[in-house]
Amino acid sequence: WGKGTTVTVSSALPSAPNLFSLSPRLNSGVEDAPVAVGCLAKDFLPDSINFSWTYQNQSAVSHTDLKIFPSQMSGPTYTATSQVILPALDVLQDSYLVCK
Repeated sequence: WGKGTTVTVSSALPSAPNLFSLSPRLNSGVEDAPVAVGCLAKDFLPDSINFSWTYQNQSAVSHTDLKIFPSQMSGPTYTATSQVILPALDVLQDSYLVCK
């Protein structure tokens, strides 16, 4: 094992994340502004998660607009967040997004 190798030993069973949307409240008049929409993944195990964002029509959100933040241990499980930056107009027009 090399320098910096981390080993986690646990008797806990793997568990899928619970996903929550983090959506801003917007007022009209901000259509040109960029807006951050987030996805919170909680209570997953092990510390391995891949976020993907798609529109209602199944097209993928550009990876250049996507951020994934490092997961953090929260008790015996992990929590992580992902964020996508979109034009406010997309959010105001209810462009349907799915975080998986």
